[in-house]
This record gives sequence, C-alpha cells and structure tokens, in this order.
Amino acid sequence: MVLIAACIRCLNMIFCDPETVPSVWINDFTRCSLRPDGSDIETGEPGTTREPLCRACMAVFKSADGRPLPVRVLFPHARLDHIAVTP
Repeated sequence: MVLIAACIRCLNMIFCDPETVPSVWINDFTRCSLRPDGSDIETGEPGTTREPLCRACMAVFKSADGRPLPVRVLFPHARLDHIAVTP
C-alpha cells in the first residue's frame, strides 16, 4: 500500500508506506503538538492525529530533540491564534 499525503510541516506531497513513514502526533484543532490550553498533547489521546513528515522535516524534528524550539519552527502552519498560553 502507498500513502500519498502532505507533510504536516512543509506541506510537500510525499509517497510513503503508511506503516513506516516518519510521523508526529498533532492536535486536530491547533495543528501542532499543543492543546488549545497551551499544554503538550499525549500520544494517541482523543482529538489528536498522527501526521506524516517528509525526510527533510524529520531531520528538523530529530535535531530539535531535547532542545526547546518555538512551536512556529516545528509547526509553521499551526493555528497559534487558537492556543491560549498563560505566563
């Protein structure tokens, strides 16, 4: 089986195996790894989806491992206006 999908980060079309494609979990409403209240999502929780990443974007995610990068860097198409972050 071949999956034709858009990379969640750069929106480039990719052809991949749905079982082995690099992917990231996102909130369906915010389109990033944060809930509307600003907290981090849990893998597989209700209201989340596993979205594919192209190889170039997967390298960005791997290089960010352990470093706090802005959500806008990892998820350029996130709906940040739907996230309420309290100081």
